[in-house]
Order: sequence, then structure tokens, then C-alpha cells
Amino acid sequence: MNAASPTANITCPHGRLAPDVSTATKRTAVSADVWQDLQDLWCAGRRQAAIRAAQKAARQAVQQQREGQQEQQPEQQRQQQQQQEEEGHEQHKPGGGMSSDDGLEIVGEVIGNGAAPSTPTAAAQQPPPSPAANGAAEAECVAFPVSSAAPCPECSAQLRQVTQGVADARAGLEAEREALPTLVANVVEVLEPGQTYYLVPK
Repeated sequence: MNAASPTANITCPHGRLAPDVSTATKRTAVSADVWQDLQDLWCAGRRQAAIRAAQKAARQAVQQQREGQQEQQPEQQRQQQQQQEEEGHEQHKPGGGMSSDDGLEIVGEVIGNGAAPSTPTAAAQQPPPSPAANGAAEAECVAFPVSSAAPCPECSAQLRQVTQGVADARAGLEAEREALPTLVANVVEVLEPGQTYYLVPK
């Protein structure tokens, strides 16, 4: 699992600087040298992770190829044995002698049908990540210079809408709370004979 970039916690879903709110991750300013070191370390880690993932995929591809060859090997041996039996019957027929050229052809077929070492698959020869992949890793690590970084306008607009909605809901609750004592005071309890009543604070 790839680690988050150094600025992931202050980057909005649009790839820009997230608005600074009380519940958001705090941010601080660092020098250009410190930022470059952070970016280089993170990009190097992403490249190493990509190389390990490619190597793992190559090993799995080679293993699958070997398993497929092992499954096909018994069928190849059966076909080879059947071919040798048919050639043996031909040799025992009248005039069915075998010349030296025929022997060479049979030996060549036996060698060709044998379990020869497999060639490396294309997955095993995957090159390391290209410069384009490295550039994508650097683009994912978004930089926010203090002099030019501004909060995302889309996220800021959404934040204002949410803040206004919370303020309206809070105002509605306050109005209901102020009206509640008046409603309670207007309720007149009618005392009926034979009933039990209890005292409560007014």
C-alpha cells in the first residue's frame, strides 16, 4: 500500500489547497530545501514500490507459465509414446527398414518434444518505471508555495454553504427553545377529584 504524499492531508479532492478550517489538518511553512527533500524521498519510495509490484507480477506470470507446462507435459509424453509405437510397427513391416536419415528425424522430434527450458516471459522482462511514471508520482505530490497557494474555490463555496446551513439550523433551535417556556405556561392543569398529583419545579 502506497503511503500518502506529504501534502495529502491539506489537498482537496480537486487537487488544490484545502480550505483552512478548525477541524482540518494544521499547516506550516518550510524552506524550499526541506520541501525538495520531502518530495524526493516520497517519489523515491513510490518508484521502489512500483518496481516491487512489477517484479511480483513477473514472478507470478512465470509461475503460471510453469504450471501450465507441467499440466501439458503428460499429454506430450503420451503423444510421443504413441508416435514411437506407430514408427515401431512400421519398421517391422516388410520393406519397412529405417534409414539413418529417418533416425535423425526421430531423434530431432524427441528432443523437440522434450521438456526444454522455457524462455522468459514478457512480464519477467518488464523495464523499470519510465520517466512518465516518475512524473506522475511527482504530480501526485502537490506543492503549495506560500506566495501563490490559494484555497480551492469549489471547496470554499461548499464550505460556505455548509456553514450557512449549520447557522440556520442553530438559529431555528434557539427560536424553538425561546418559545418553549411560553408554550408550557399556557398549559393549564385541571385538577380532578380523586386523582394523585405531585409537585415539580415551575
